[in-house]
Amino acid sequence: MMYYRRRRCSYCGDTGHNKRGCSSRKGAVKAYCQQRAADRKIILQLMKENGLSIGTVLRWREELFFIKDIIWKNIGTNSHYFSFVASRLNQFDHNIYFDMPQAALPENLRDSWRDEITIVNPVDTSTIENSIPDDWYTGELGEIPMYLR
Repeated sequence: MMYYRRRRCSYCGDTGHNKRGCSSRKGAVKAYCQQRAADRKIILQLMKENGLSIGTVLRWREELFFIKDIIWKNIGTNSHYFSFVASRLNQFDHNIYFDMPQAALPENLRDSWRDEITIVNPVDTSTIENSIPDDWYTGELGEIPMYLR
């Protein structure tokens, strides 16, 4: 006679389902994506106000850089680190990854310990809007945190 263990969810610990079918986890992921989408709207507004997008010239440690690309999936709920690919104005082939400048972050996401990045030459809002991926607005673009996987 064979005995089977009841299926137990590794996310919530309840029996009868696994993590993939867990309604608690699905609700938590949905809530996380909604919060990330709300945070992204605020950050996008601040990016527009500061003219921060591809082509923006930044000053960091007395050197000038221009933004070549934006890693949109890195921008959102506490994941604004290394969001921009930039190059020194005189070295176009060397990439440097920047965090979001403090001015383009909501107050609750600003860090006092980071080096300040200054926006020297902003771009207009149409440049910003044209570079945003469609799934960025929903909060779904980007990784789900480890505790929700």
